[in-house]
Amino acid sequence: MLSTALALRVPITALCASQTLDLSMRDISLTQDDWSILIQLKSFFQIFVKPSMKLQASSYPTLNMAIPYYMKMINKLQAKRTESGYSSTIGEAC
Repeated sequence: MLSTALALRVPITALCASQTLDLSMRDISLTQDDWSILIQLKSFFQIFVKPSMKLQASSYPTLNMAIPYYMKMINKLQAKRTESGYSSTIGEAC
């Protein structure tokens, strides 16, 4: 969903800015900071995509498959936390 919204950033922004029938759309239009947060969230959630897909695909996920994916996720989350800053919103989520 985030990927789709980010891909449609220009049309979404244009639609909200040019809205004449419903002026309340201008009040809820996304700012540059909002778009930046969406980009960070997409990067954050990307960490969980591959392990989720791999472990869901298996009929019987075993511990020997789950532990390596878990460790990779932990390492990526720690790196993301360092990159984003410990006190940032994304850093706290990590």
